[in-house]
Amino acid sequence: MNEFISRLRKSFRHHPVLFNIFLAFVAILMLIWFTLIFLDSWTHHGKTSVVPDVKYMDYRKAISTLSDNNLEIEVNDSVYITDLAESLRKKMAPGMILESWPRAGAVVKKGRPVYVTIVAYSPKEVVISTPIDNISSRQAISVLQSMGINNVRLVSVPSMYNDNVERALYNGKPIGVGSSLPVTATVTLEVGKAVEPDPIYEENDSDSTADDTEPSFDPDVVVAEDHQTEVDSYTDDIYD
Repeated sequence: MNEFISRLRKSFRHHPVLFNIFLAFVAILMLIWFTLIFLDSWTHHGKTSVVPDVKYMDYRKAISTLSDNNLEIEVNDSVYITDLAESLRKKMAPGMILESWPRAGAVVKKGRPVYVTIVAYSPKEVVISTPIDNISSRQAISVLQSMGINNVRLVSVPSMYNDNVERALYNGKPIGVGSSLPVTATVTLEVGKAVEPDPIYEENDSDSTADDTEPSFDPDVVVAEDHQTEVDSYTDDIYD
C-alpha cells in the first residue's frame, strides 16, 4: 500500500497536469454530492403532508392547524364584506378564511405554504394616482372604478364647460392625486353645466312706426267745433 502511494506521488510529480485534472474531477464529484444532499433537505424529498380543511376557520386557528401538519400559511388576498345575511355573519366574521390553495385533501411536500384568502377587518385603501378633475365625468368614473371605487355621485354645478368635473369630494373634502380613501367610499363629482345667457328682446319696428304716426295732443290748443245745423244754414239764406 505504501509502495502504491509512493509510486502515485512520483507519477503526479512527473505529470503535474494530470494531477490537477484529477483534483478538479474529485472536486466536481464532491460538489455534486453536496448539492444532492442539500436539495433533498431543502425540498423535503420523500416527505409529504395532506392539506387540512381550513375554510371558514379563524386565521389564528388555521395557523395552528397547518403547523401541526408541517405546513405554513400565507395570506394571498383579503376581501372586505359589507352586507351579510344574519346566518353568515359568524361564518364570515373578519379574520375568517374564505378560500385556500392547494385545496383541502391535496398531498404536498412538508413545509409548503398554503395560500389563503381571508375576510378583511377593514376596507382596502387605495391611493388616487390619476387626476379625476378637469376631465369628463365618464373619464373620472372610469378612473375611480379601475381602482375599485364604484360608489360615485354626480352633482351639477354652474360652469363654462359642460360635463367637466370641477371638483371631486369625499366626506365634503376635496380629493385629488395622492389622496387615500377606502374602496367603499362614496365620491361626489361636481360636474359643470354651462349657464345660458338671458335672451335679448329687440323692439318691433312696426309698433314704433304706429306709435310715431299717432297725433299728439297739446292741452294748450283748443279746437273750435262748428255747431251750426241745417236750420241755421237755411235762416241765413233767407235774411241774405
